[in-house]
Amino acid sequence: MMDHLSETDDYNDFLKSLGVSDSDVVKMMESNVCFDSKQHKECLEILDSEIHGKGLFAADDIEVGQEWLASLGNYKYSCGRIINHSPNPNCKFIFDNDRVTCVTTKKIGKGCELLVNYRNHVNPNSINTYKQSTAVAKFDSKVPSIKDWESSSPIDKIEYELSTLPVAEIPLTHIFTDGLYIRQAYASAGSMFTTVHHNTEHPFILISGTTEVISNEDASSITGPFMGITKKGTRRLVHAITDAMYLTIHANPENLTDPDEIIRRITIPVENPLMDAEDPRFNTWKKDVSPSKMVLTNNTDN
Repeated sequence: MMDHLSETDDYNDFLKSLGVSDSDVVKMMESNVCFDSKQHKECLEILDSEIHGKGLFAADDIEVGQEWLASLGNYKYSCGRIINHSPNPNCKFIFDNDRVTCVTTKKIGKGCELLVNYRNHVNPNSINTYKQSTAVAKFDSKVPSIKDWESSSPIDKIEYELSTLPVAEIPLTHIFTDGLYIRQAYASAGSMFTTVHHNTEHPFILISGTTEVISNEDASSITGPFMGITKKGTRRLVHAITDAMYLTIHANPENLTDPDEIIRRITIPVENPLMDAEDPRFNTWKKDVSPSKMVLTNNTDN
């Protein structure tokens, strides 16, 4: 069996390949998470580990196929928070949407530590989201001049004010069908965001929720389900009064599968004189800034 030093070295090599540190892992594990160490730990106990910090150990002999709930939504349980890494694991995680189950893959004797191979269970979107959030925290905002302020639009000014507030995630799902690109965006209650300048006329659907919307034409409050048409040249400020789910539907005759390239083609770049064009808060439409999921249903090779 691999010794503890080798397991630690493998873990450190794994973190290096991801470009994160152990302290980064702790921050990601604890961000917006409620940890419950009492439920879903039958036959298990939390003890000091020779591998790393605390570990999860068998309080009795455990057979193959034993299951525990590791996490559900924002709640993490012992198997989802305490279990350590090994390239020679005796457990694995099974993912089902926001539900994660820990399952034994080998017999585990009483007193032995439960282990999973983190390499098989890393979520690249979570890593990218964390890196973007730390990049935002480190980014030095532009200090606008009086001339910049006077030349900016009302939406520019609100966008700048939003950049000084805590960052809210707007998760995106990019759906590709033959000839169409469908962009799904989820905004949690209380979040606010601005849009790019649209260069096409296309339908949008508020699937659910209530939002207040200010555009360069008017202001309104809409509640889903609602369908409207975005006209060419439109730019909006959106305030989610409740949790809200949006869809925008765009022609994609070339069946492109890079959402950033599609957005570049169907929008006009926004130049806000109050903000640096490289500021991550000014580029949340990009797939590597907002948490993104790709759904490809067409058979294009483009």
